[in-house]
Amino acid sequence: MAINMTDEERKKMEELKTRIANRVEVARVSAGLAPLSISTVSEGEKAPTSSASTALSPDGSSRNLAKSPSSAGVGRSNSVLGKFMRSKSGKDGGVTSPSASGAMSPQPPQQASGASTPAVGAGKASGTDTPAGNNSSFFSANGAVTEGGIPIVDLKDHKDFLCDVTYIRYLRARQLDLDKAEDMLYNSLVWRSSKHPEREICQACLNNRRAHTMRVVGRDIHGRPVFYSHFAGVENRDPDDNIQHLIWMLENLFTSDVETAQQYVWLLDFQGFSVSDMNPSIGKKSLTLFSDQYPERLGKAIIMDSPWVFSGLWKILSPFIDAKTHEKISFISLDERSKLFESLLPADVIEALDRDILAVRDPESLELLDWWSHSSTSEDCPSRKLATRV
Repeated sequence: MAINMTDEERKKMEELKTRIANRVEVARVSAGLAPLSISTVSEGEKAPTSSASTALSPDGSSRNLAKSPSSAGVGRSNSVLGKFMRSKSGKDGGVTSPSASGAMSPQPPQQASGASTPAVGAGKASGTDTPAGNNSSFFSANGAVTEGGIPIVDLKDHKDFLCDVTYIRYLRARQLDLDKAEDMLYNSLVWRSSKHPEREICQACLNNRRAHTMRVVGRDIHGRPVFYSHFAGVENRDPDDNIQHLIWMLENLFTSDVETAQQYVWLLDFQGFSVSDMNPSIGKKSLTLFSDQYPERLGKAIIMDSPWVFSGLWKILSPFIDAKTHEKISFISLDERSKLFESLLPADVIEALDRDILAVRDPESLELLDWWSHSSTSEDCPSRKLATRV
């Protein structure tokens, strides 16, 4: 059953939007870029609203809310930034910026009168903003504007990501602590500006449809996508390829439609697990990705049929899992699955999932099984949709 966003959450969400917008603009001015509120929104222009203002429910689904100010913060009053710029202007038109110690350090002055000043966005075919003075050291290899190798966030690039649901997820992940939520969300924006996860494609799956087994097999009774993965039949165990697959799946599920369920259920079947899978690197990288970049996405994790040898790996990984996530994890045996499935999944998904579970335990079926075209899989491999774009 859905619940309303609390008054406290709503208030802190708006404060977090303002904080993120101001933090991004100060970083841009520090790098010599035009602030977003000046360069992208004309005087008096009304800030755009989020395309879908929604709140999360305990089961991960979402509900519509009244439209709020722009989730990206573009077009907000730039009084804070303007005060920063005016009070810190230096000689010859130079702008000072805070150093690591807190002291103000001079930035390159504007060009002499009569010289043409590069317009924001000029000087790069990619269309990224150009720092004052057209200093090419601000650009990374992929054309992103950087300062000291760290991407400068452009909120225009994250309009879909910065919906109300995102702000609430990050707030809840940090128990509504604004300072911690701000740091966490800003770091995610930097990561997304550098990594561009929304463009990620699992190359391993494109090259080999049996590379990874993690796939969507249906939806639970709350509308949440259900992942099913198993160790049997996996043909690619490279840690980085596994991370790429996780990003690919999560971005395809949650980026485009925020009005659907915002969490997932993951059934991790240990059929086929062996000592060769005792690589904590994959587990640690996955846990870091989930906690730092996809907070509050996990609705339920079901670990099925784990062997005793896994207990050693679990002891290594368990400290990296917070208490709230621990509560979402259930360990079950193969014979115990029916009771849990019946409380969580529709009958057709249970039937389809049981067929998959039995198939991966049959050596002959396992050898021939195509994870993405098996009759029991209700949602196709995203590679079929993306292959035409590659």
